[in-house]
Amino acid sequence: MNQQDDTRRKRLTVRFHTSNIEKFLQARLVLGRADMTLGYFKESQDPYVESYGLGKLELLHRAIKEIVTRLGANSFFFVEDTSLRIEALSGSNDFPGLQVKEWFQETSFAQLDNLLISNGNDRRATVYSDIALFVPGMKRPVYVNGATDGLVANTAPVFSTNVEHPWLTPNTFNGWFIPNGTSRRLGEMPLGESLNYDFRAKALNALLQRLQEYEAVLNLPPGNYALPLRQISRQQPNLFPKSPLLVVVGRVCAGKTTLGNYAMSVKGGLHIEASDVMRDLAADSRIKAPTMAEMARTLLTQSGSDVVAKEIEKRFGKSLDNGAVITGFRTLEEVRYTRERHPGCRVILVECGARIRFERHLARRRVEGVNTFTDFTTFDRNQWTFGLLGRVADICDLKIVNEGPMSEYEGKIDSILEGGYENIETAGRKGLRMGGVHLLNRDSTALRTTRLYRCLQALVDLGRPASCREISALTQSSERQFQDRYVETVSDRHVNWILKGVPELAHRIRRHGEPVQYEITPAGRTYVKMVGHNAWNPT
Repeated sequence: MNQQDDTRRKRLTVRFHTSNIEKFLQARLVLGRADMTLGYFKESQDPYVESYGLGKLELLHRAIKEIVTRLGANSFFFVEDTSLRIEALSGSNDFPGLQVKEWFQETSFAQLDNLLISNGNDRRATVYSDIALFVPGMKRPVYVNGATDGLVANTAPVFSTNVEHPWLTPNTFNGWFIPNGTSRRLGEMPLGESLNYDFRAKALNALLQRLQEYEAVLNLPPGNYALPLRQISRQQPNLFPKSPLLVVVGRVCAGKTTLGNYAMSVKGGLHIEASDVMRDLAADSRIKAPTMAEMARTLLTQSGSDVVAKEIEKRFGKSLDNGAVITGFRTLEEVRYTRERHPGCRVILVECGARIRFERHLARRRVEGVNTFTDFTTFDRNQWTFGLLGRVADICDLKIVNEGPMSEYEGKIDSILEGGYENIETAGRKGLRMGGVHLLNRDSTALRTTRLYRCLQALVDLGRPASCREISALTQSSERQFQDRYVETVSDRHVNWILKGVPELAHRIRRHGEPVQYEITPAGRTYVKMVGHNAWNPT
């Protein structure tokens, strides 16, 4: 057929369903080299029940069926599973086979090395990547695969993770595996060399060939197909044309991840779950803790309250401005850091009542060890201590209340994706609601007249812990700053009442025989900066 004008060619968009961001980044690179668009549908957990005894193809087939059941049969997507055969430990069945992820987490290099030596030191291994592609309208998935033969290295890895290409790492079997034909471990290779040996890259290239075939058919010239008498087309507008990065915040089970998944299923692009990045950083720092909250607290204490936001920026950079959703930030510092680097981003608050969120938790078991409503409310309060959720509405642009059916929630998300922020802002200024989306108070002067802000600002001005009387005295001088508004002095009693209620922003100090004092926390200083400098709306 004649070569079409490239701007008129129809392009396929295929989505990768995975809980592993490194896998997605590798797939985006491989497919992107052929100008193929890849969307990321982030699964908050493994997207299917892994019954390993079923075998690779049936396991992938069930994964496809489960995803279609949840999301419908109109998406063009694929899933991938990695498996491993270590020759000395395998018989008729591969070992560890499809359980490679769990096996690797429980096995040290020294343990594997000793096992191999005790079994004759046969160090041969083969790594497999199997992909199942779902094409709407086809009864069975399309399967492709890749495999790489090699040897288990004689020594443990000593190299570092490739920051730009994080799947090249010592922290997976890639750090223990030397492909045949090379003397280097797969994880320590430069990118160009690794693509010649990588088992997943081989499978992705096989997938790419199939996708290019479909795209060629999609662009056949007239005469090769017949059109129905009537066609209805629907143009999908861009995600926030002038401000594509969305930061979604809210309490557990409010619907943050659902918003990110839905937005990306409609628009494609990235959905980044901050807790996934936090787990990676904690693993790299060898942090172990009994709960996710304690793990996060340890990481933030050791590395800074904006460490997760900095890592997201390092991993994704400018691609965040090409249609991305970040969910799960816990600190004010994370939001501030992201806003400063992406001034056009919008922060969305998802709200939902505690009882409804608890019912969702019971259905999904999102938080381990939380079995009663009392447990749930205690968990909620603990999340406030990270600093963001206590005053989250003060630094957000939009609010969505998610207490109805999923179809209603999706309609509200559509109002943002299709209406664009500018239309919502215009409606908000007129006192209207647009599709159930609320424009939040962005009047910096009004926020700076609140008693909380003036108490915190007094502590910043003092630069030391202070008594309620000292803080109260400084709030009097604030009256001169807002001559067009009535601003009352905050009494000693109210200073204590206000600051006692925000321990994440001001630390309470009690010493025997002395008045109660308060010391502003780093989160409190960030709050003052964001409100005082209108930092949540720098544009």
